[in-house]
Amino acid sequence: MTTLTAEDARRYSDDFRATGMDFEVSGCYVLGKDLGGFVNAEERRALENLIGIIRDESDGGFARARMLAQGPRTWKNDPKALLERVAALEAGLE
Repeated sequence: MTTLTAEDARRYSDDFRATGMDFEVSGCYVLGKDLGGFVNAEERRALENLIGIIRDESDGGFARARMLAQGPRTWKNDPKALLERVAALEAGLE
C-alpha cells in the first residue's frame, strides 16, 4: 500500500467530486475505492457490517464511542467527523 498524498490525483477525481463531500474525507473515499477493488464478497459484507455497527446506536452508541475514543483527537471535538469519514469510505466501496 502506498501513502496517499494531498496531491494524489485520486483525491480530485470526478467520481469523488460528484459525491459533494469535503476534501477532508477524500482519503477515506480513496481507501474505500482501493478496498472495493480487492475484497471478496465475504470481506465486503464484513466491511458493510462494520459500517452499519458504527452508524447504529442500538448498542447504546458503544461502538461509535469506542471509535471516537480510539480515533484522532479531533474526533472528540467533532464526533460528526467520524460519520462523515465512514460515509466517504462507504461511498468509495460502492
